[in-house]
Amino acid sequence: MMRRMRLSPTLAAAALCVCCAGEPASSPDLPDASADLPDADVPPPEFDPLAIPVPWCAVDEAAIDARMSALSLRQQIGQHLIVGLRGDAAGPDADGRALIDTWAVGGVFLQPATGLALGAPETTAALLAQAQSQAVEATGVPLWVCIDQEGGTNAALNRLTGGTDTIGSTPIGQTRDPEVAFREFDLMGRELRALGVNLDLAPVLDTVHTTRNGNLNTRAFGPDAALNARLGQAAVVGLQRNLVVATAKHFPGDGLSSGNPHTDVVVIDTTREGGLDAHMEPFRAAIAAGTGAIMTMPALFSALDPERPAITSRIVHQQVLRQEMGFEGLIITDALGMRGASIGLDEGDLPGLEALRAGADLLLYVTVEPAQIEQLATAVEGALAAGTLSREELDASTRRILRAKARACLASEPPAGPGALSQPADAAMTRQHAARAIALVEDDGAALPLAGRRVVYVGPDTAFQDAGSGWLNLADRTMADALRDHDPAVESVLWALVPNAPALFSETMDAIAATQAQVLVIGTVQARWSLPQQQLVEWLIEAATIPVVHLTLGVPFDWIQSRGRVSAVLALGGLREPMIAAAAAVLYGDEAAGGQLLYDLSDERWSLDPGQPRPPGSDGPDRCQTRAVSCGGQGVCVDSGSVFGCVCHPNHHPSADGLDCVPDGR
Repeated sequence: MMRRMRLSPTLAAAALCVCCAGEPASSPDLPDASADLPDADVPPPEFDPLAIPVPWCAVDEAAIDARMSALSLRQQIGQHLIVGLRGDAAGPDADGRALIDTWAVGGVFLQPATGLALGAPETTAALLAQAQSQAVEATGVPLWVCIDQEGGTNAALNRLTGGTDTIGSTPIGQTRDPEVAFREFDLMGRELRALGVNLDLAPVLDTVHTTRNGNLNTRAFGPDAALNARLGQAAVVGLQRNLVVATAKHFPGDGLSSGNPHTDVVVIDTTREGGLDAHMEPFRAAIAAGTGAIMTMPALFSALDPERPAITSRIVHQQVLRQEMGFEGLIITDALGMRGASIGLDEGDLPGLEALRAGADLLLYVTVEPAQIEQLATAVEGALAAGTLSREELDASTRRILRAKARACLASEPPAGPGALSQPADAAMTRQHAARAIALVEDDGAALPLAGRRVVYVGPDTAFQDAGSGWLNLADRTMADALRDHDPAVESVLWALVPNAPALFSETMDAIAATQAQVLVIGTVQARWSLPQQQLVEWLIEAATIPVVHLTLGVPFDWIQSRGRVSAVLALGGLREPMIAAAAAVLYGDEAAGGQLLYDLSDERWSLDPGQPRPPGSDGPDRCQTRAVSCGGQGVCVDSGSVFGCVCHPNHHPSADGLDCVPDGR
């Protein structure tokens, strides 16, 4: 039986995270994908992704010259734009048609719940085919079709949208195996190309040290730059052997920040010797692996350029990426509507124009109106006429785009079609990888295995909000469903979007009493940034008289709260089907957990005692200390960055300002 806090159908549709799929390329030198991978405690055999060939097409320079001559200036400007695509099987909507026909945009970006059809990959494939046909008719140049397909929770193409669920970057990191990284991204590349997608804004190569970065969540491999470099190379080759251009992001490295450049002005003062160069190493490795693109991020790195964010910095583009690192591929901006893109610009300056001046090739506009493109094109024409934008550099950049399209066989290799998606062998492979990714980080033997025990589970429903980033997510099954695969009698209490801690606490305690439960399983997702989840966990740990098992469904930082206070902890790093199915099998004793927790959280504290120094990786003074928040002696003050306030003891709740604990009833 399950108890749910229901989400309306409208919100459920809005919560959908979207993505796309692709076409396979042959490589006879690869080991059998169906073969068993090594046991987790045995070092994986040497796997060299750079030995795997990528079937790029030859580039005809005469054809590139002819195409350049045929483009008008406005069409040439359009080749530098990637814009959000909306539509259905009949083709792009009115704005999309205008952007393709009138402005000759060089690429389109599939948007959540608008470009990808829920449960209907045929519709998505038809939309992309119509868009490509319009583009070729308008200019003779096919489109980049791009998407954020990072894997796991952050994958637009998944079981809901017609593809195969993958495990995600943090679980890949917990396997420590480049072959797993290759196979996961090879699968995504095959499905993306089959659907008509040819440019993936992945992999994420940020090295995440701080436990306060909620924006990256499970999108990154982990805190080890050297390991990230090896996994990143495998991911790049996995995508590109399917003729899906890989995009290493977010250069020069988002892992140094606890801010979110989507909404914040992020300034990173780390010196090159003090850590920035180490964060750039995975990008160097990706360049060595032949990544077709690198994405710059809208944050200011003062050690590189004290005035401009990387996304509009000529120093970052020309001196660091082109000259120092020798990158010859495409430089793509992150979304130019993000707040950080305007750092250092005067009022009225256009981030897109400034990015072109800096040396970016492709400008990403996730949401844009044709009038905004008119404004940008007019500004670019004016800058060329005034000599403030080099025509020679713009021409070289346009040629680079046309060459990359020819090299990726955009005009000569049609998509295999949606029939190539969602193959049983692929689902079996990701399920195998998931078992190798799950980390059992605590187990006192009192709760596991769950077999033969009465269990109550409390955790997120199929629609939930990532408290670290604010993003909404949608899945097709819950952890409770996976547990019931092993025992249909498992009782569950589920929350949607933002949990109501008091109501969930009461429901859970009632369920424990009604079923005479022997084990309580708590699932949290990004609770490090969610006071309601932390409040629920605290109340349940304090009140439960039965063993408690804690599952960290997102990043493992939630363990900081429960460490040493529960019977067992599993770190999943994702909650798509393969991860929850493997976790349930581990909990019931049917499989062993093969993953390794990559973060050393031994010095991290859920709350800080007075006078306790900030733990490694945390930045800024602890507000609980500086403001002497005592929570009335009935709770613990938490400051994990974006979350600041009191988590209260049982029979108390936070005050209106969140900085005191008052008795229930007040």
